[in-house]
Amino acid sequence: MLQVLTRKNIIWMVALAVTAWLTWQTYQQEHEMSVVNPVRAVVRGENVGGIVKTANLDEKSMTDSFELVPRVKDAKPYFNLFAAPARKIEEPAVNFEPVVPVAPVLPFKYLGAVTEMNETKVILEHHGDVVAVKVGDNFGVNYKLLSINKVANNAELVFLFLPMNITQTMVVSDVSEQ
Repeated sequence: MLQVLTRKNIIWMVALAVTAWLTWQTYQQEHEMSVVNPVRAVVRGENVGGIVKTANLDEKSMTDSFELVPRVKDAKPYFNLFAAPARKIEEPAVNFEPVVPVAPVLPFKYLGAVTEMNETKVILEHHGDVVAVKVGDNFGVNYKLLSINKVANNAELVFLFLPMNITQTMVVSDVSEQ
């Protein structure tokens, strides 16, 4: 009796193995080729010069007919009709030159200069106000007078624009000290 049970078990095991193998083969075939979306296609002959030419079509299919043609899933991706064409973008060689900050135009007018006790003060009109400024003084909110350089009848006033730490020079002529 022990021998009969062993034969039965072997038969069951072989049957189970064959069933598993057939199931696996069917599963693999379904993944290799599967119907994605059935599509209707019109079968028409090619009309050239009044003569209908068909490729391997019988007389029944020479008239317009509709067939259900399955689209088969391929290994390659489908063509996307609405996708933008792929272009290789070449980045242009860009030479970035450093941008040199520029201070705004000096917002004041030179009115004159006064020297008292070996100290020269410059009189400026700034936004409608008359201001007397000596070297080292801040005036307005954004400016500082750094130096006054006299050359012949001209004077160079050197200002510092404080927000950007940029020096600006104003050249004035006809300097008359009082």
